[in-house]
Amino acid sequence: LPLSGDCQVARARLGRILRDRYNMERMQTETRTDSLTGLPARHTLLERLEGEWSRALGAGSSLSFVLLDIDGFKAYNKSHGYLTGDKSLALLADRLQAEMMGTVHVLSRFGGNEFAALLPNTDAAGAGAIATRLKDAVSDARIENRASETGGFLTASVGVHTVVPSEAVSIH
Repeated sequence: LPLSGDCQVARARLGRILRDRYNMERMQTETRTDSLTGLPARHTLLERLEGEWSRALGAGSSLSFVLLDIDGFKAYNKSHGYLTGDKSLALLADRLQAEMMGTVHVLSRFGGNEFAALLPNTDAAGAGAIATRLKDAVSDARIENRASETGGFLTASVGVHTVVPSEAVSIH
């Protein structure tokens, strides 16, 4: 039987709705995971931060954050090429993730050459120890860096912040 005009319009609309939903779900998945490293993306980390903040607020526990920046990476990319830079970031992501295995801590790609670790229920001393392990993992990868003024290998700088959430402190 041929479809009436109303049925054809309804079928076309339903098809468009289903395609739009599929595309939206695919985009959400893609934005949740960094395509180069396979790590959670910045947006995913920030969502997790909201939940961990609420949990720590209720429990009165500490929450720590580590930001790791690959030193001189812009010059490294120019010297070694962007494809080599991408490969190096993927390798470093694997090494950093290995340092986080078996924990409730979350490692993500925070920006171009930045990685971040969210460390629930971790005090400043524990966060400092993890930051040192992450920094050492970059050095231990021994990725040659011709762009470095001193020669050698890629290195990283880290920053650590620990807070015990309270009503007087906000994450925003």
